[in-house]
Amino acid sequence: MLKKKWTIFIAASMLITMLAGCGGNSGESNQTSSLDSSGKTTTQSDKPVVLKFWGGVPAEYGPQLTVDAFNKEFKDKGIQAEYIRFVNDDTGNMKLDTTLLAGGDIDVFMTYTSSNLVKRGTGGMALEISDKLSKAGFDPAKELGNSVSPYIYDGKVYGLPTKMENYYILANKNMFDEAGIPLPESWTYDEFRETAKKLTKGEGQNKVYGMYWNTIMEIFRPSYIAQTVLGSDFLYKSGGKETNLDNPEFIKLNQMISDMMWVDKSAVTHTDNVTQKLSVESVFLAGKSAMSLGVWTIRSIKDLEKYPHDFVTAYLPVPVSDKSAAKYSIGEGAAGDFICVNPNSENIDKAMEFVMWYTKGGMLSMTPYGRVPMYQGIDSNKIVDEYMKNGEKILDKNTVVKFLEKKDNLAVSTETKKLPEIQKVFNDALESIYTGKKDAASALSEAKISADKFLK
Repeated sequence: MLKKKWTIFIAASMLITMLAGCGGNSGESNQTSSLDSSGKTTTQSDKPVVLKFWGGVPAEYGPQLTVDAFNKEFKDKGIQAEYIRFVNDDTGNMKLDTTLLAGGDIDVFMTYTSSNLVKRGTGGMALEISDKLSKAGFDPAKELGNSVSPYIYDGKVYGLPTKMENYYILANKNMFDEAGIPLPESWTYDEFRETAKKLTKGEGQNKVYGMYWNTIMEIFRPSYIAQTVLGSDFLYKSGGKETNLDNPEFIKLNQMISDMMWVDKSAVTHTDNVTQKLSVESVFLAGKSAMSLGVWTIRSIKDLEKYPHDFVTAYLPVPVSDKSAAKYSIGEGAAGDFICVNPNSENIDKAMEFVMWYTKGGMLSMTPYGRVPMYQGIDSNKIVDEYMKNGEKILDKNTVVKFLEKKDNLAVSTETKKLPEIQKVFNDALESIYTGKKDAASALSEAKISADKFLK
């Protein structure tokens, strides 16, 4: 009897083992078998691939909505995405680089500057995707416009720029209306300067400035305005063997900015900007300036709980030195938000599906927060509607439409030889101009001599 029971126990154990071998285990195998159309057995995972998508924008400002939209659309395709935020500063970018180099769990990630794009591409942190784009029938220049060209390095694409941002000036429309000044459709430096004077009023803590240049953020950004006349590669003379820092356009523009700060007193000084750690939010949105650089602050403009205000913001074109000579739209900084693939991802093909989906319109969920798609295949009215969401009462739609227009005369710079070194010299010169220590002609002439040494 005991022998019979033992035999039954062994048989049962063998049967359990066989069944376990045919089925899945409790966590390591998630596969099921089925027959394809030809009658062959195929195996597929019943668990979706989850792509880890790293970006520098807070999740609540569009990325989570974007990921949710992707997950809904790709639910039955075996792909999902998860958003992971890194802070887009030096520390946050170092964390991203370290994770990529260490083989961390990243599939797709955003890069926000061209210098980081090159570093990550040449450093093995961003996959070169030109062949994959070609196989997908996606021509970046055709699909995204000519402003993509500076970010294709010797035919290599390390990341696609996905958003565009025309260079415009923020304006408090209420202040313009109260002063009886119509919103300009074009204007010269002299007209702009006079307008800033008229909009300046009050004294001390109650003073309202005509203009806030936001030089604390990127001191060189106001100089982009010179590109309207100088065009592409505006920091270099023809041939790239000399810098162009002493060009009369740079001199005239930056002397005007300095004079607005120190002579007219119609613009916040660079000194106050730095010492008081000012920002578009603490100046323009607080009603302390009638105009400001900073169209990228649209998230803050719409955040009435954090930055309460009831005035309407309009978008104005930049002033130019000479309307007849201003033949270009500013291309510097127009393209951005480079979407990249980790070359060490275990899901490269699926990551590319996400990249293409995001680039071709998936990112529209981020447009209300200022991420305007570069992709040419999206209806312009749809982009305007998305951008205006939650801002219908505080944004001037007529000027927003003009701001969102895709330009066909963008000045796109391609010369980058010794650019970091040249930029440092340029920034130092601007510092001396904006603090009133030197006039623009002297500072920029000296800067050219110093910067040219890097090109010898």
